[in-house]
Amino acid sequence: MMMRFPKTIVFFEHQGLGTAVKAIAADQPGRVRFQATDWPAKLYRPTPMIDCDRKVRVVGREGLTLLVVPAEG
Repeated sequence: MMMRFPKTIVFFEHQGLGTAVKAIAADQPGRVRFQATDWPAKLYRPTPMIDCDRKVRVVGREGLTLLVVPAEG
């Protein structure tokens, strides 16, 4: 029998910038390039959709999925 563990949210002390390589919407995960690697990503809090090539702020992770918000400015 396989045990499942709940995914824990971990917030990063030092947040970083990434770039969306696949659009991210409230109901649809996407992908971001962060620290020279592509990662699955989802919005940390409900915001408008993030289109490809837009900058994002990586605020944490849930499992191997990065949690992002739109980058300011």
